[in-house]
Amino acid sequence: MQIYTTYSVKIKHYNNIFKDTVIVYRHAVDYLISVCLDHWDNIVTFKGVSRLTYIETLIHATKDNPDELCKFQNGKTYNCDLSASYNIGARYFIREILKSLDENSRLLIEAKVPQCSKRSTCTFSTLVNLNAEIIAQTA
Repeated sequence: MQIYTTYSVKIKHYNNIFKDTVIVYRHAVDYLISVCLDHWDNIVTFKGVSRLTYIETLIHATKDNPDELCKFQNGKTYNCDLSASYNIGARYFIREILKSLDENSRLLIEAKVPQCSKRSTCTFSTLVNLNAEIIAQTA
């Protein structure tokens, strides 16, 4: 199995303010990928939501897995709750997607996905809904 991750975001003059957040986000995603690769034989036996639930039991504290902290290569220890990382990353992508649209398209999408109009309410599910709406409009 090969894993590819690429994204390109152009932020003028303020790209340094995101550097630490992007580093933490990348480390969190790397950690999640390493956990999935280590347990892949068990993960493939599950389907749909069960697969996601199983992966979450591997990275969150449970009775069988009490260690909820992970240590990254830089030596820092973080809580393994990746929901915050997903939401932080989603906010950046949503902002860049909306900036790339003309005003009429943006207003139409914000009417269909109202959560994306206010950045503080954007979550990963908002990004999924935004993507579905853009696909629906182009179809």
